[in-house]
Amino acid sequence: VDKLTVASNALPSQDTRPGLLVFFPGIPGCGKSSLFGNSNIQEVLTKKCSKIWDSRNNNLASIETPFKDRQIIVFEGDKIEGKYWPHILKRRLEQSSSVTITDKNSTPNAWDIIKEVSEKSKAVPLPILPDATALSTTIVTSKTHAQSCYPFSLQYLAMCMLRVLTRPAGSHNGKLDGETVNACMIVVKFYSLYRGISADDMSSLILDRVAFNYTEGDCR
Repeated sequence: VDKLTVASNALPSQDTRPGLLVFFPGIPGCGKSSLFGNSNIQEVLTKKCSKIWDSRNNNLASIETPFKDRQIIVFEGDKIEGKYWPHILKRRLEQSSSVTITDKNSTPNAWDIIKEVSEKSKAVPLPILPDATALSTTIVTSKTHAQSCYPFSLQYLAMCMLRVLTRPAGSHNGKLDGETVNACMIVVKFYSLYRGISADDMSSLILDRVAFNYTEGDCR
């Protein structure tokens, strides 16, 4: 019994801290892959994500060294076979305290499942949004004078199109590059998925859809 006790005490303790689920409400060409495509991911995360939304107090809560001693895993959407989010849930359940970076355009139709994955795997969902130059409401008026709003500027849309068009042929795992037929229209289709959302409402709407109440101290 004593030997079993000693052996049991020598086993590493289970990390019960909530993890982090980083996602990108964007469109193709927005630069999400380049943000985490370098070797120093931890440094990027520490600089960009040093605060997490505290829904209880309706403000940003500072988190000291939030990624210390945590495994950081990047899942590129175009490399995952089968359904993406069920795969993320499975992997997060295996490593619930990890920082999971979802290298995929998380359009509004994915926000509910992101909340589900976060709740089931004890993850704080963290959206990465562009700056005010890109996150700027665009109003489009049709020939019938009907108006639609979008949360991203037309300059942002044009930049994303340009990035897609300048990708070398065969360089993109999702096969979306300058050689792709109707490449720009594919980017526009993603842009259109945000129809009815203004830039002012974007952040609050995402938080309402993926909100997660964490216990202070658990994320450290």
